[in-house]
Amino acid sequence: AWLKGADEEELAAEVKSISGDLSDEDWLFAVADVLGIEREKIGQINAAKQDVEKKIKAEEKKKRKAIAAEKAKAAKKKEEQTPFLMAIEDVFHIKGRGVAVTGRVERGIVHVNDEAELVGLHTCQKVRITGIEEFRKSLDAAATGMNVGFLLSGVSSKSEVERGMVIALPGSISAHTKFNADIRMLETSEGGRETPFFNNYRPQFYFRNTDIAGCVSLLDGQTEVSPGAQTTIMVELISPVAMENGQRFCMRDGGKACAEGTVTKILD
Repeated sequence: AWLKGADEEELAAEVKSISGDLSDEDWLFAVADVLGIEREKIGQINAAKQDVEKKIKAEEKKKRKAIAAEKAKAAKKKEEQTPFLMAIEDVFHIKGRGVAVTGRVERGIVHVNDEAELVGLHTCQKVRITGIEEFRKSLDAAATGMNVGFLLSGVSSKSEVERGMVIALPGSISAHTKFNADIRMLETSEGGRETPFFNNYRPQFYFRNTDIAGCVSLLDGQTEVSPGAQTTIMVELISPVAMENGQRFCMRDGGKACAEGTVTKILD
């Protein structure tokens, strides 16, 4: 009777002295004993609370699944609208079937019997994809991120296709030799050059999986570019490479990376 009429602080202290280090459920039972409430009612309240919590968790899980499904649907739609492109890594001649190329699909979706275009390294040629395989399994289509092989029609000889070319949706990308780029020279501590480079510097340029020699022209009256510097340069490659604005590349000199860059403007 005294506890029922006590204030909250006194009641809490008394319950604590009775409950000690109990679990949540036992603590509730201790409170029930102090207040003279039947334990069954406390159990019912606790069970109802757990049911509500389970329903809330189930609803949250359902919402997360719905959001994930919407995101996947939007990503698939975006992928379908993105022009297909794959950099060619290897070229094979399959006796009785023709020329096949392998690589990793960089973007987009392509289907069997779709028309495509070989771009870069002295050629721009229309072909048709007559077969798609992934780890010896025939497929109807290939999507971003898949490592696949394409059987091509419209190519008479293996020599017409080289590593470093791309196979893409016709008209979606073209090959160029001259462009402006923003570059960042690596620090010496990052493995870059120990000395500056000057006008008409001739490193190797790595685009996707191909390397092409080119000549660097300095802009805005610059005479040299030191390790760690950021600047804009003009580049002229010895062979055309499939590229577009925003394309990233790496510069190498003497067998090691010396700079990284991004194509900002195509000039030819």
